[in-house]
Amino acid sequence: MIAPYWSEEHQGVVIPLLNKVLDAKNLSPKPLNWYENMELAKEKGREWMTKEDFHILYWQKDDINKILADHGGDLLEGWYGCSSEYYGSSNWIVNFSSGNCSGTGKGSSRVARGLVAF
Repeated sequence: MIAPYWSEEHQGVVIPLLNKVLDAKNLSPKPLNWYENMELAKEKGREWMTKEDFHILYWQKDDINKILADHGGDLLEGWYGCSSEYYGSSNWIVNFSSGNCSGTGKGSSRVARGLVAF
């Protein structure tokens, strides 16, 4: 497995297993709901993490967080929302501290992270 590494050009962590770069900072400084995060990701030209992305990022979170800490990024910790729908009016969330996944209403505010293909 190829380890994540910092990309100065993209100001984020390259995740080779995804062929994407994880932004160093959260999409927004404050948690937003699913609809707001979807719109913000689109405005910034970013994809918003999917449930599948969560699994890969969680497996590598210690390496990713070390890189983010070295470059002043926001660490992957606590609850994050993703773009993947759980059921109709719900989406998946993951706790990067424990690995727990759950569904929550799309109106609930969660932190989100952007990804970009490289």
